[in-house]
Formats: sequence, C-alpha cells, structure tokens
Amino acid sequence: MSDHANLQQQCDWLRMYRRLKRILRVFGPDDWDLGRYWVFDENWGSNQHVVTIMDLALLSPEVITSLRRTLTDFDNWEVVITLDALGGESWPKMGLYLRQHEIIDGLHRSYFPEIFVIYIMRMHGLAPLTTRLRR
Repeated sequence: MSDHANLQQQCDWLRMYRRLKRILRVFGPDDWDLGRYWVFDENWGSNQHVVTIMDLALLSPEVITSLRRTLTDFDNWEVVITLDALGGESWPKMGLYLRQHEIIDGLHRSYFPEIFVIYIMRMHGLAPLTTRLRR
C-alpha cells in the first residue's frame, strides 16, 4: 500500500470509528467487561470495523440501519457485528457484515432466547415461527 493510500485508510478508519462510537454511546459505555457493546479500537490496516454486541436488543433494525449509514461516504468498507455469548453460554461464531449495498446475515437465531425472536418478529410484523427454538 502506498504512503498516500495508507494515510487515507488511517484517516477513514478514524472518522468511521468516531461515527460508530457516537451512534452507540446512547446505549451506554463502550466496555468489553461491563458494557452492552464494544467497538474494536485497533486499526489493523483493513477497510473494516468490528463491533461486538453483548445485548441482543442492539440488533434492532434501527441500530443496524444507523451503523450501516456510517458507510455512506466510504466505498469498499464494512462494519462487522459480532455477538458475544450472553450469560456464559457457548454459542458458535455469528454476526452481520454491513456494507454500503448489502447486509450479509450470519446469525444463528436458534441460539437466541425465544422471547427475543418473538420481539424481533413482531417488530417486523411477522407471525411467530413454528420451528423449535433452542432453550
């Protein structure tokens, strides 16, 4: 990567990082141990940010849409949303890839608490699924 491209990546990374923090701060502190989310704070040189969610309520369409809007001015960037297992449970790796023109959904909803699945479905005006959910 040229010096100019490297400097541009660093500037873009910092601008996006600040936008992500500004959007999420209404949900409390950015804290791996005590918070509801954590914005990874190291720039590894890729066009990507990672946000770890510790509270499923932050997967609401409004929050995801707001996070995706951070990409408006940034071509070829993505925000990766990962889930940290809640309540000490062992969950497979899962998350969302937010890009300017797409969202790649890698969530394993069978691990979500049933009440959360029903809440999300109602928010989208969907009828409850008849499939069994893992408890």
